Amino acid sequence: MSPDGHIHGEWWDSIISQLMPHLASRAEVCAVWIGGSVGRGESDEWSDLDLYIAVEDESLARFSARISSLVAAAVPVSFAAEFSPLRDNSTERVWFVFLLNHPPYQKLDIHVQTRSAAVGSDSRLGGMQLRDLAARRRIVLHDPDELLETPLPPRAVPPEHAVAVLGDLLATIGATFGLLMGPLWRGDYWASLSHLDTIRRDLIYALALERDTEAVGDNYLKRLAASIAPDLYATLTTARIGADVQSLARIAGTFLTMYEHLCTRVGLVDASPYILIHVAQLRAALPPLASFAESVDEGVAAQRL
Repeated sequence: MSPDGHIHGEWWDSIISQLMPHLASRAEVCAVWIGGSVGRGESDEWSDLDLYIAVEDESLARFSARISSLVAAAVPVSFAAEFSPLRDNSTERVWFVFLLNHPPYQKLDIHVQTRSAAVGSDSRLGGMQLRDLAARRRIVLHDPDELLETPLPPRAVPPEHAVAVLGDLLATIGATFGLLMGPLWRGDYWASLSHLDTIRRDLIYALALERDTEAVGDNYLKRLAASIAPDLYATLTTARIGADVQSLARIAGTFLTMYEHLCTRVGLVDASPYILIHVAQLRAALPPLASFAESVDEGVAAQRL
């Protein structure tokens, strides 16, 4: 990074140089910085650019609605779309901007945040946003009032809240196992795969919550992985998926064993008789799992360390 705060020698250099005058001159813009893999210094040739813009709280909706036109006034844009799940979010809006004469992976992910969100003082922020702030691994492009140097307020997650979140999550996983039974028995490969992927992500979150209550609200898998025993994480992320439903059934058995162990460790073995009945039925329907259970038990032992 050069003394003027810009990055040089990458595809986004000219994009940032052209875009920054349009952003820094606006009164409602409090700060602009680069986050994501580029901000962390972990980018590669396939990385996009996560550009964060903090605006005055009352300007979030109005400014976000103008993002596509602001960017298009500075650089050639082929397509821009708002991330619909956050369209009505009160702390952050996200836009995906694809650029002319650039491959699709060289795009801008523009995160428009409130000033309160940028300094971590908004109580509605989830764990993911706060951990990004706490890490402070970013490249600051514009911060005239040193907003981004503001010390983060302490964030304490009450143990009872974390336990409640984990309990709800385990109930959800159990229900998803129940939903998985039908597609497996029908031989519906794609529906089974979809349910298994949901279970995988939720198990990663649940295992992280078991060891770290600060993971409440976090959904960034790479960050959650740091709180999970390596063997368990590898089992969840490297399960070999074949082209037939039987391979999915074997993976389901592995995940089910992990789920049952986790429920036992946190004292939720009797959380929901309805869910446990479905889990028992799924267990009976799956192929023999002796070898899978043995490997999972080894991971469980590591999780306890």
